[in-house]
Amino acid sequence: MVEKSERIPEGQEQTDTDLYYTAANARLWLWRGLRRSASRIGRHGVIWDGSGWSVDKEEVQPIADEISCEYCVTPMGGQWDGAGYAVVFHESGAGNRLSMYIGDSPVGPFRNPIRLYACPEPLQGKTIYAYSAKAHPHLSARGELLSSYNVNATSKNSHMEHGCIYRPRFVNIRQIRLR
Repeated sequence: MVEKSERIPEGQEQTDTDLYYTAANARLWLWRGLRRSASRIGRHGVIWDGSGWSVDKEEVQPIADEISCEYCVTPMGGQWDGAGYAVVFHESGAGNRLSMYIGDSPVGPFRNPIRLYACPEPLQGKTIYAYSAKAHPHLSARGELLSSYNVNATSKNSHMEHGCIYRPRFVNIRQIRLR
């Protein structure tokens, strides 16, 4: 969730709140609502229709065509050249490809995923899979992106035999500038 505060009259707190969500078709959607107070989100919001904000939910358009069920949308804060925002995710759901879309704003456009890292654990067999990719630009040096992902197994026996499976992994990815 990305929040953007704006100057408002004294005594009133209002913040736009962007909620990213996925649907069964593995696309990424964006809803924006106005937070009326710290404890209550207003019921009314707008959706991204591909070119602007609309109150008609039938007009919703995806901001990314492929996404996993767990992902991270984050402002990059100048950490990565050409990226105002990044969406970090696993291609093909719980696959071994940690990938990233970059865009200028919270609505992208997010196209043509950049493959950042091939997670080796699923290739080891043992019913192991990787999931839940996240970006940590606040912990990264300029031109780098610290990312994390989780690893788990579908088999109790795999967990019993390999106790180190179920834990997060971290990888530092350096931006390569092509000339």
